Amino acid sequence: MQTSFTENHEVKRNRFDILYKEWSDAISQGNEYFENYHTLLALFCYLKAIELVDPLIKHQPTSRQSLGALLVSYHNLADLYVRENSLRQAWNALVQARQRVIAVFCKHGETPGTCWGCQLAHRQLSWFENEYGSFDNFTPKQRINNTYLYQSGPSVH
Repeated sequence: MQTSFTENHEVKRNRFDILYKEWSDAISQGNEYFENYHTLLALFCYLKAIELVDPLIKHQPTSRQSLGALLVSYHNLADLYVRENSLRQAWNALVQARQRVIAVFCKHGETPGTCWGCQLAHRQLSWFENEYGSFDNFTPKQRINNTYLYQSGPSVH
């Protein structure tokens, strides 16, 4: 017996919902630990949430829900690092978030979700750099040779 497109889509949607719930639980637990200053437990939860983003991106790579989960996970991790005065790690987390969103954009093209994700990742990193500075290890000459890492993201109007 063959399954219909609708049944197959429903199975994928249910799997996505289960994965999203796991991610949401990890973030919620991490936020609770963060609020109670349980730094190592919060760190563990945020890192787990980042791992759980991979299957979300695999199932729905261009959705705002998947990309939002990616950005929230890295942003919360960066907030934790800022609170611990680990600004280089915070900056690295935001750079990784932007790079991952740009990678989705490059693979799946310009969609409302990928454009939104690139803009938001760029805004978060720019705000951080305006507030705390940049912590890159590249010299100006190396930066020119590595322009992919320093693009401001796609322009959406």
